[in-house]
Amino acid sequence: MIMKKLSICILVAAWSLILGSCGDDETYMAEKTLDIAESTVDFWAVGGEGVITLNNVNDNVTAESSAGWCTIVGVSAGKISYTVSQNTTMETRTATIYITASDATGQVSVTQAGFFVDYELETFYAYADNAAFNCDIKFTGDIDITADVDADAADWLSCEKVTGGYVVSAGTNTTGEARLGKVSIQAGEMKKVYSFLQYAATDFCREWNASYTTATGEAGSGVWSIASTETEGIFSMVMQGEEYNAFQAYYQDGAVKIPGYQYLGQQQGYPLYLGILSASGYPAISADVTYQLKPCLLADGNWGLAFVDDGSYSEAISALAVWAVSDGTVAGYWEYYNDVILSQ
Repeated sequence: MIMKKLSICILVAAWSLILGSCGDDETYMAEKTLDIAESTVDFWAVGGEGVITLNNVNDNVTAESSAGWCTIVGVSAGKISYTVSQNTTMETRTATIYITASDATGQVSVTQAGFFVDYELETFYAYADNAAFNCDIKFTGDIDITADVDADAADWLSCEKVTGGYVVSAGTNTTGEARLGKVSIQAGEMKKVYSFLQYAATDFCREWNASYTTATGEAGSGVWSIASTETEGIFSMVMQGEEYNAFQAYYQDGAVKIPGYQYLGQQQGYPLYLGILSASGYPAISADVTYQLKPCLLADGNWGLAFVDDGSYSEAISALAVWAVSDGTVAGYWEYYNDVILSQ
C-alpha cells in the first residue's frame, strides 16, 4: 500500500515538472490574416476616395494610415473608407493603411502618382509699337491650375481660362512709355511666370548699363546711349567710355538695326570700323550686315535689350566687333563684345 502511494506521488510530481517547464515560455499562436475582398490602391495626382472591403469581419475593426495625405474617414465591420488629397508634387508617393479586426491584421499599400502638366516654355512676349494683343498660353494638367495677373498690371492686362490653357490680353498701350506686365500660372508646387511687354521705338532712347564679355573672356561694362536724330527712326549710338565715335542705327520691325562699316575713329594709327564677328571667327565689315538689338527679359524680372542675330550674314553672327583696317584690309580686331546686355 505504501509503494502504490509513492508511485502516484512520483507520477504527479513528474507531470507537474513537465507542465511547469512549458509554462516558462510564451504560448505561440499563429497571427491571423484579414481576408481583404476589395481595395482601391492607385490614384492620380488629383486624389479621390478609396474603399477597402473585408470578408467575414463583424466587429472591432480599426484602421490607421501612415501618411497625412491618406486619411481614414470611416470604419465599419466590413468596410474602411478613406480619402487621398491632391498630390502637389511631380513625385509618386506611397502610404500604408494598417488594419486590425479582433485577432486578425492586414495592410494595404496606397500609391498616388505625381501630377502631370504640359505648359508653354516661352515666358517672354514683346509687342512692338505698343500693339494690342491676345496671346495663347498652353497650360494643362491633371490637378488644379490657377492663374493670377500681378497687381501692378491688373488695370491693363487680363487673363482668361480657355480650353488648353489661358489667353492673356491687353489693349493698345497709350501711356507714352513701355509697360511690362506679368501673369503667374501655378500647378501644385510648380509656378511659371509669363511676362508681356508693350514698347515703341522711343523706348530704346536712353542711357543703358552695358554688360558684355570681351575678346579675352573677361567681363566688361560701360554706359551705352541711344538717342533719336532729326530723321524719324534713325538713332545715334555711343559706346561711352570706349573712345569711339557715335554710329548710327535704325528702327525696323521692333528692333534697332546696327549696320556695319561705320567709322569709329583711330587707335594707334589704325582706322577703326564697326562690324561683326561670325561664329567661325570671320570678320564682316559691310553696311549690308546688321546686328540687331531686341527687348529681352533680364534676370531681375525687368526688361532690357540684347543683341540678336538677324540673318543678314551668310553664317551665324556671334558678336559686335570693332575692326582695325589698313589700306582696305582688315588688320585684326580691336575689340569685340560678346553676350551684350543693356539694362536700365
